[in-house]
Amino acid sequence: MVIFGGEVSTSDKGHEGAGDFADDLVIIDTDTGIVLTNKNVGDCKPACRGWTSMTMISANKAILFGGLSGNDDNPTRHNDTWLLEIV
Repeated sequence: MVIFGGEVSTSDKGHEGAGDFADDLVIIDTDTGIVLTNKNVGDCKPACRGWTSMTMISANKAILFGGLSGNDDNPTRHNDTWLLEIV
């Protein structure tokens, strides 16, 4: 299982605002339950964000789409797509 980012503190404005977001990459081995965190994903990576869609497309590739970042004064809704390849 692969997880990227997420909202680490919520906004008082709910869906109209933006809380604080992470840009961590977490990989969980679902056979063993071991959690691996890899923050060294290179220079080219998605901005901190939450509320994304992500799906595995093969055993070592996943696609991340969209999400929300920014802050309450300037929430940013992303319309970008990223490919993660685990080597």
